[in-house]
Amino acid sequence: MSLVATAASVLLVLPGCDDKKADEAKSADAKKADEDAVLTLGAARLLEKGRPTNAIAMAADGSITVGGKPVGKVSADGKITTPDGIVGAQVGADGKITARGEPTGATLTDAGCQIDMAGKITNVTFGDDGSVTVDPPGNGPTLTHEGCTGPVRRTCAFLVLGAMMGSRAGTPRPAGVAPSGPPQPSVAPQPSVAPQPSVAPQPAAEANPAVPADG
Repeated sequence: MSLVATAASVLLVLPGCDDKKADEAKSADAKKADEDAVLTLGAARLLEKGRPTNAIAMAADGSITVGGKPVGKVSADGKITTPDGIVGAQVGADGKITARGEPTGATLTDAGCQIDMAGKITNVTFGDDGSVTVDPPGNGPTLTHEGCTGPVRRTCAFLVLGAMMGSRAGTPRPAGVAPSGPPQPSVAPQPSVAPQPSVAPQPAAEANPAVPADG
């Protein structure tokens, strides 16, 4: 075989080897990503009844917008990350949600999520009909959804909770989202200190009668 032919055969083989290694590396990365995944991504929207422009929207790649403005991204490994790279909220394999490393009392379920506020349990359910049910009901506006079905329900619930936690959790708190969650107990006002009764004036001591002098 001539030198040219040998060189040509090597050039034909080497790219194939590189492609094979690249494919194997991609396959390994994809396998690890699947193993680490705790959320399912998919296009979905959360809407406040009567205020369609106030929607929280998730794109198929996990990008989040509120009212059409980009605010962060949710990833399959269970994180909501702000545009500047801060991880605000995170969910573990057990479904429990933390915010900036602190427990929140919220856990994702197949239907949505469950929130434990000092022993008071609230369940949020995403129905197949587009409804979002809070049980027991809160005092906030009605939410509906588009696309929050199947395993994406959990991801939608994560977005709602992230919004409730505020902007550092990955999304600004849109009007109406927080009140739809479990009501936060208000701090009971402390009773004012009762006025102290003034000290009653003491009567002046009676003068002792003068002792008559001996005459």
